[in-house]
Parts: sequence; structure tokens; C-alpha cells
Amino acid sequence: MNNISESETIFCVNAQEASVIVRNACKYYGSGKEMVHILQNLNMTVPKGAIYGLLGSSGCGKTTLIKCIVGMKKLNSGKMWVMGGSPGTKDSQVPGTKIGYMPQTVGVQLEFTTAETMRYFGAIAGLSFKKINEKICFLKQLLMLPDVDTPLENLSGGERRRISFAVALMHDPELLILDEPTVGLDPLLRESIWNYLLELSCKSNTTVILTTHYIDEARQANTVALLREGVLLSEEAPDALLSRLSVATLEEAFLTLSVAQCKCSGYDVKSSVEGPINIQQTVLKKAKIKHSHLSPLLRKNAHWLLKNPGLLLFSIIIPILQVILFQFAIGHDPVSLTFAVANYETNLTNCSVPTCESDQLSCNFLHYLQTPAVTLLYYDNMDDALEAVFRGNADASIVFSPYYTSTLKKRLKLSRTLDDWDASNSTIEILRDLSTYNKPMFVQKEIMNNFNRFIGDYFESCGYRRTLISLPFKWNEHIYGKELPDFTQFAIPALVLTAIGFFSAIAMASSILTEFQFGVTERSLVMGVDRLYLLIAHFITEFVLTVGHIVAVIICVVLVMDMPLHGSILLIILMCLLMSLWGLCFGLTMATLCPTDAAATYMILGSFFPAGILGGLIWPVEAMPKVIQYIAKVLPFAGISDSARSILHRGWDLSNPQLYTTVICVITWIIIFLIFSTIAVRLKQPRKRPRRQSSFRYVKE
Repeated sequence: MNNISESETIFCVNAQEASVIVRNACKYYGSGKEMVHILQNLNMTVPKGAIYGLLGSSGCGKTTLIKCIVGMKKLNSGKMWVMGGSPGTKDSQVPGTKIGYMPQTVGVQLEFTTAETMRYFGAIAGLSFKKINEKICFLKQLLMLPDVDTPLENLSGGERRRISFAVALMHDPELLILDEPTVGLDPLLRESIWNYLLELSCKSNTTVILTTHYIDEARQANTVALLREGVLLSEEAPDALLSRLSVATLEEAFLTLSVAQCKCSGYDVKSSVEGPINIQQTVLKKAKIKHSHLSPLLRKNAHWLLKNPGLLLFSIIIPILQVILFQFAIGHDPVSLTFAVANYETNLTNCSVPTCESDQLSCNFLHYLQTPAVTLLYYDNMDDALEAVFRGNADASIVFSPYYTSTLKKRLKLSRTLDDWDASNSTIEILRDLSTYNKPMFVQKEIMNNFNRFIGDYFESCGYRRTLISLPFKWNEHIYGKELPDFTQFAIPALVLTAIGFFSAIAMASSILTEFQFGVTERSLVMGVDRLYLLIAHFITEFVLTVGHIVAVIICVVLVMDMPLHGSILLIILMCLLMSLWGLCFGLTMATLCPTDAAATYMILGSFFPAGILGGLIWPVEAMPKVIQYIAKVLPFAGISDSARSILHRGWDLSNPQLYTTVICVITWIIIFLIFSTIAVRLKQPRKRPRRQSSFRYVKE
């Protein structure tokens, strides 16, 4: 022992007689008045090679105790040794393949078949393909399993539990822990299972711990432990217990002990193992993370995707539909404007372009308004035209005075004799419906543009230059973009990047929490799979799925919809990949915070709209209040959306400070989410016990 460093040495149970030893175990939830005790000063000894029946009603603490034994939960106080080590320590064999674990939940992926499920867990245990197939054939016959090529979702609850039991037996574990293995099974099948467990115990020296509420069937166990309200009432051989209490059945024994517990809170537990404590030291080799676990994890995830072709199709079609609908539904000028016209100057409705001698310029102007986007409704008086707007039959009313032409000509000559009457009669009265936001702007734009064309043509017909009526500005050739940019080209980069990020987040959170709710994650962890490899496998799978999403969207936006691209397509792909990684990390964070898939999905979808607003999807960030601008600039959405626009329309590259600042911002958020997720996972997992802590074994003298 002298040549072994303290860091490489742990104290553990000499497993000559006991596979599991628990001393003074306490487990509770909450604090103060809200504290609920699950296990209370529990002492438990499971002899090696024995069948240990843990009996008790629902809610007595059986499942909690089992989860502590397999390392999925930690005790608040007390000591526990399983197969020579404290569960959850680096030097322990627990979790690991030495344990076969059947949880109370099914613990299998319902989309998989029996054969696929057993091949996955067999690969995790390190079995060869040949050995796995041999075990499938053997267990199918033993447990009367249904067709191994039938998806589990098509099987009954009892059939699924049999398959769950078969998974626990796959790798011939030294310690078999079964939580309610015979619930809902046929009596003949229960007898067959018990016979096999007895055979394992006698011939293979396998230790079996099982929980059940079928009290009479536990008579076949070597040791029975009666658990009530977190207190172990008795732990001894069934016959010895019945003889000691002078009763005929275990049910009567349980009743007798329960009554005694109620009468005396300090009830003395009878244990089958007595004697002094002999503290010994044993050296265990450090357990190493199995890198081979990554391969079956990736195969499982890929297989799950192939089992869900709808999801693959969804990941490609839905993003394309989003972009197409946005392209054709958002940002275009209205094509159904309606103007109510009351012309007191003339009843004519069909005039041509104006000439210098025209005496009905109001009719000439209306000729310019008659475009495919505008419908003119003529009324006899102003009141009827206004009524049409009030009733929603028209978007605006246009009223001409009886003296419109003469006063307009006088006004255009800049006559010094122009008075208020002339100014009033040469003015077109317009009333708009301002109940909507965009439509009144298009009404104003349509009227102003056509009036400028009308006046320009009139001036030219009189021999004047058109420039005399134009504003004294010269708009030189634009540097970036097209002459009349539309809202669609402004918003699509923000839409695509935000959608990629949140699609990735939903996919990541959903895949993690779905496996967790089915119990597959817990079962994999009990078999020794490292949490890091679980996350890496999910990251790789979802990232590949997101790449398909990105490729589909880029092809649609750049090639099909002819979005201008003046920069590098590789930079656009980089921005999409960064947002995909951001989304995966965000989804991971939501998976650590939310208890269910539905809750995580609601949280992510609820964040989408604020993210779109702060990212400039609907309106430029520069139009927001200063405080909101600061928040938007700290978040990744606005920066990466602007960077994508600059690549598309300006041809910028990473030498521009805005682009690499955006990259740094997104990477920073990725790191923040990873750190937060790591802390959350470590807070949830059982804490490792100090390796200096002594352990002991009980020996009879």
C-alpha cells in the first residue's frame, strides 16, 4: 500500500459476502416545514449471490433507494457501497456494465423494434454482434417475447416491460436491479422469470435486488426487506421472519411490523447480518470513459431519424415554405386600392394625357391614377365619396373643385395675384382611412407619384422643362443595393437566421427530453455511458439535421428566389452554421431547465417572437429606444442579421469589423449556454463522495 498514491486509492467494501451495504441512509426533499422524508436512517445489507426482495407499498421509497444504489440519486446523509465502491465516484464500478437495471418506466425507445433496442444496449455493454444475436434468441424464448422486428409502440404495456427486462439481462451483469419486474405479467410467465432468477443466483452467483408489491411471490427470495414510509422494518430470510413473528404469510408479517412501527417510533430493525465492523482497504483501478460508447449512441440517433421520415421532411420543407410565404406575402405594394372620386369640374371619366390647352385637368389627372393597382369609384358629391370611405368601401376620397383647371394654371404660373380662393380651388382634397398602417402610405405614394408624372407631362406640353417642378436634389448612382429596395430583401436574412437558430433549439431539446422521459437516458447512464458522450451524440445528430435545413434554405433563397449575392456564399453558410450551433446550445440549456419536451418547446417558441423583433425582422434596430438598442446589440440576432445583409448586398468579408464582431458575439453566447448547461447538469447529478471516506464490510464472528 505504501507505493500507491492517495489519489489512486479508495476505501471500499470487501465483496466477499456483500454486494450492497447501506448505513444510516437518509433522503429527503424540501427544507424546513416543507421537508418530506423519503428514507429515514435506513440500514441494508445485500449478500452476494442472493435474491433480495424489497417489499413495500407505492410511495414507500423503494424506487428512490434503487436510484441511489445505481448512482442516479444521492443520499442526503449516510453511507452506501455497491460492489466495492461508493456509487458515482470515478473509481466505482457503478454506474457501469456490472449492473443490469430495469427501471419502473419502460426505459426503451418506442420507435425501435425489440431487436434494435437490444442491439443498442448490447453494444453499450461491449457485446459482439454474434453474442447479441445469441442473447436475443435466448431471451425471446425465455420471456416469450413478441416478434423482435415489431416496433415497441405497437406492443402492449406488458410486452414492453418484458422487453425492458430482457435488456437488463442482455450482458449477464453481476448485480441485477429490477424495479417492479413482474407487474402486469401472466402468472405462468412470472413463475418462469423467478425460476430463471433463482438459476442465476445459484449457478452464476448473480446478486438480484427486486422491488415488488406482490408480497407472496417474494417468498422465493433469499432475503426480504420490508419498507414502510422510508423505514426498513425487517431484513431477513422469509421463513425466519415468519417463524419469528409466528405468522403464516408475508402479508401478515408486514401487517404485524407496521402496527409495531406505529406504536413505537424507535422500532428495532431485525437484520440478517450481524457482527462487528471490520474496516479493510482495497485498491480499485480507475474506471475509464469508454470511447466506444459514442458509436452506438450515434447509430441509435441516426436510426431514430430514419424511423421518423416525417421529421426529416419537415426539416427541409417547412423552412422552404416559410421563406416562400414570406417572399410572396410580405413587403409588396397593394394591388387593390380603391379611391372614391367626387369631381365637381366635369363628369368625364375617360381623358388622355394633358396638353397646354386642356380645360379639364382634373380628368387628365384621373387618367394617370387609373393603374392596375387602383380602382376609381365616381360619386356625384363629396358627402357620398366620404361616406364610401367611412363604410370601408374606399381607401381614400379625392375631391376636385369646379374651378380646378383655371386656378391650377394660375398657380403653376406663380402669379403674384394668386389669392386664398385660387389656392383653395387649385388644391385636391384627399381624405384617407388611417385605421391601418401600411395602406395609407401606399395611397399617398400612388397619388404623389402619378401627380408628378401628370404635372411633368403638362409642363412639357407647354414647352417648359420637366426639371422646373422637380425638387432641387440630384440623386447620384447608389453604392449598394438596388434603386428601390423592398422590405422582403431586408427581412429575409433575419427570418432565415432566426428560424435556423430556433429550429435547432427545438430539435435539440426535443431529442434530449424525449429520451429522458422514456427512461432511455437513465438506463444508458446506469450502464456507464458518460453524460458528455450523450450530449456529443445529440449535437452531432442534430447538427447534421440542421445542415440539411441550411442547404435547403440557401438553395431556395439564393438560387430559386434570386436574392442578390454580392459577397461570399461561404460566409453566408458560416453565419447559418453559427446560428445553428447557437440554437443547439440554447436547446441544451432549455433541456436542462425544463422537465418535459412540451415545456421546452413552449419556452423556445415563446422566445422566437421577441428574438425576431430584437433582431430587426420587422423593423430596424435603429428605430428602437436607446435602452432596447443596447439589449438588441448584446443579443446575437440583430448583429448576425445585419452581417448577413452586408454580405448579401454590400459584398463585405471578415476583414470588416462588424462581421468578426458578430462572430465573436455569437460564439460568446454559445460558450455562455454551454457553461450554464454544464453547471445545471452537475447540480442535478449525484455528487461524488470523497475518496478518503472509509468503508467497511460486515463479517460474522
